[in-house]
Amino acid sequence: MKKCFFAVLTLLFVGSIYAQQTKIGYGVMSGVNLSKYKNIPGFIEFQEKIGFYVGGYMNFGISKKLKIQTELLYVNRGAKQVEHVTLTDQYGVPIGEENFKIYQNESVISLPIIMQYFFLNTIALEGGVQAGYIVSSNIETIIVREENGQSTHMRLDYHKENYDKFDFGFTVGLGYHLLEKLRITGRYFQGLIKRDGELKSSVFSLGLAYDL
Repeated sequence: MKKCFFAVLTLLFVGSIYAQQTKIGYGVMSGVNLSKYKNIPGFIEFQEKIGFYVGGYMNFGISKKLKIQTELLYVNRGAKQVEHVTLTDQYGVPIGEENFKIYQNESVISLPIIMQYFFLNTIALEGGVQAGYIVSSNIETIIVREENGQSTHMRLDYHKENYDKFDFGFTVGLGYHLLEKLRITGRYFQGLIKRDGELKSSVFSLGLAYDL
């Protein structure tokens, strides 16, 4: 973890040196994401959960084709699990079923540091590192029980208190300028740290960025 912090601080230091020598740009960005955790073989299979992000950025040019962009984002992400259980009587005859939907929700303050390479005037390859602090984490369980022709619904919420709060990984993507100040970005983030024993984040995001 100390190495991850050192890498982020080094990139910020190098970036600040370049920032003193070039024009700095600012902007806001927002979008949606599809997130999940890496599956745990033989134990848990996760599915994608829909979330969102919103925040701002600062960028500066290193050359005509290269830029460094730092961002500060609020991100809602997590994962989903779906389970199905068949209910039987004492003789093993099916009499109903239970369906479970389990949503793991995380609120994250995220700090991506991105290198942008404009191989065309309007299209840029993006890549870099991303650190995150997990502000809150909760599990929402929705149970639908069908038995003897009757349906019952139940919802349970559990707010986690003891969990790993730091995340770190790499991100890659593509940006396209729709207008002079408006661009669309698509990215993939892969967590490198195992949190809470086995969890590694995986996030696809798509959104808009507007230069102020």
